[in-house]
Amino acid sequence: MSRLLGLDALRGVAALCVAYSHLIAKMKRDGHFDEMTGLLFLLSKAVLDVGKTSVLVLFALSGYFVVAALYKSRGRYERPIAAFVYQRFFRLFPLYWLSLFLGVMFPWDDPAKVFSPAVIAINATMLQGFVLVENVIGLYWTLQIELTFYVLCILLFALRLGGSAKRDLLFLLVQYLFTLSLAFLRYKLEIKLPVALPLMLSVCFLGALWKATDNGRATDTGHYARIAVGLFYLFLLPICVLAYSRDTGFGESWYRYFVSYGVGVALFLGATRISGNRLRWLAPLGGVGYIIFLSHPSVFAIVELLGFGAGDLAVPGPLYIAAMLILLTLFGFFVKRTLADPIQRYGDAVVSRRGRRRGEGIVLPVRQDA
Repeated sequence: MSRLLGLDALRGVAALCVAYSHLIAKMKRDGHFDEMTGLLFLLSKAVLDVGKTSVLVLFALSGYFVVAALYKSRGRYERPIAAFVYQRFFRLFPLYWLSLFLGVMFPWDDPAKVFSPAVIAINATMLQGFVLVENVIGLYWTLQIELTFYVLCILLFALRLGGSAKRDLLFLLVQYLFTLSLAFLRYKLEIKLPVALPLMLSVCFLGALWKATDNGRATDTGHYARIAVGLFYLFLLPICVLAYSRDTGFGESWYRYFVSYGVGVALFLGATRISGNRLRWLAPLGGVGYIIFLSHPSVFAIVELLGFGAGDLAVPGPLYIAAMLILLTLFGFFVKRTLADPIQRYGDAVVSRRGRRRGEGIVLPVRQDA
C-alpha cells in the first residue's frame, strides 16, 4: 500500500510537470522571459525535457495499474471485459469532455481559434488522431495511445495470451523491434511516421510486466522484467537517433528524447521501490493528475484572458509559474470534488451492474513462467 501512495504522488507531480513544461515553453515563445526563467528553462527543457519525461512516466503508471485492474476484474465480475470497458469510460470520457469544452471555449495557443462543429464532434470521440483530424488541445495525442493500449489489453485478455512473464517479455521485444523498424523508415524516407505510438505502448506494457513481477523482485519471474528494462535502454538509443535526428518543426533532437525517456523509466522504476509513507503528503495529487493534465491549457488561457498572463504581471518568471501551478492544482481539487467524484460514484454503480459483480472476494492472476 505504501508504494501505491508513492506512485500516486508520482502521477500528480508528473501531471504538474507536463503543465509546467507547456507553460514555460509558451513564455519563451511569447518573449516573457527573465534571467531566472531562462536558467530554469535551460535546466528543465534544453537537454532533459521534464515534459517528455513526465509523459513517459504517466504511460508507465497507466500500464502498471490498468493491466492489473483488468486481471482483477476476472475475479470480481462475471463479465470482466464489460466491467473494464465501463471503468475506463467513466474514468476517461467525462473529464475529457469537460476539457474539450474548455479547449473549444478558451484556446490557449491561439485565442482567436475557432473549431468547426465537425472537428469538435470527432474530438468528442477521442478518435480524432486515427482519422487525421486536428486535436482541439495538442496533448490529446496521448489519449489515442491510451485507447490503443486498452484495446490491446482487452485482446490479450480475451485470447488468454497474457498471464505469462515470458510471453510478455517476448511481446515487448516485438514492440521494441517494430519501433526500431519504424524509426529506421522515418529516417530513411524522411516521413514523420508515428514512432511515439509503439514506443509509448511498449512503456505501458513494461510498466505492466514490472507490476506483475512484484517490481522485478519475484523469485521466478523478476528476471524477465529486468531483462525487459535492459532491452528498453538498449533499443532506446538507436530509436531516438533514427527517429529524432531531423527537426520536423517541433524542435526534435535525438539526445533530448534519449535523456528524457531514459530518465523517465528510471524515475518510474525508482518510485516503485520507495516507501510511499515518505510521500504521503503528495499522494492526493494523484487523484487530480488527470484533471491537471487535461485542463491546464484552458486554465492558463482563462488566466491570460482575465489579464493575468506572464506579460501582464511584473513578477519574476519562476514565481509566476509557481502561482499558476498552485492555481491549477486548486482547480483540479475543485473539479474532483464537485464533478469527478460524483461521476465516479455513479460509474462504479454502472460497472457493478453491467459487469455483474460477484459476491466473493478478488482473485488475483497467477503469473507462469511459460
